Amino acid sequence: MVRVATAVQPIWPEYFKLVTQTFVVHVPYRGTAPSVSDAVAGQIQMVFTGAPAIIPMVKAGKLKAIGVSSPKRMESMPDIPTLAESGVKGLEGFEADQWYGLVAPAGTAPEIVKKLNQLVNASLTTPEIATRLRSEGAIATPATPEAFSALIQSEIKRWKPVVANAKISAD
Repeated sequence: MVRVATAVQPIWPEYFKLVTQTFVVHVPYRGTAPSVSDAVAGQIQMVFTGAPAIIPMVKAGKLKAIGVSSPKRMESMPDIPTLAESGVKGLEGFEADQWYGLVAPAGTAPEIVKKLNQLVNASLTTPEIATRLRSEGAIATPATPEAFSALIQSEIKRWKPVVANAKISAD
């Protein structure tokens, strides 16, 4: 039996189980650090988490990266294949990215949203920020509020069947 841990994104192993038609025991953790520590110690066999938490462990040889769940290989670890490249049935289109965005309360004045968006986009394109994000396996993607809203809506649609299949509910 394979025990897989997640901390931040508990839906990722459920997605993996659904598309590969495999069974793994999902062990939820209250944080990334304990799940990574248990993976290093051999208490769990695999962990789904964001790249920043595992890059140092992979580079130190304490963990073996099997694959990345992004559509392209990470610039910071180009030798690690995507899960889609693995050849495993069901993983051909596997994508489970961890993304971040800035939101404001509904009804925030459009000029404030526009100004915040301009400032955030400008900061993401600075060489210092772009380099730092790439080193952590992240890709800066400046966008418009409308594009970010569309991403959120598409992610809701994409993950809805996974949530239903795994019988996930908010507690």
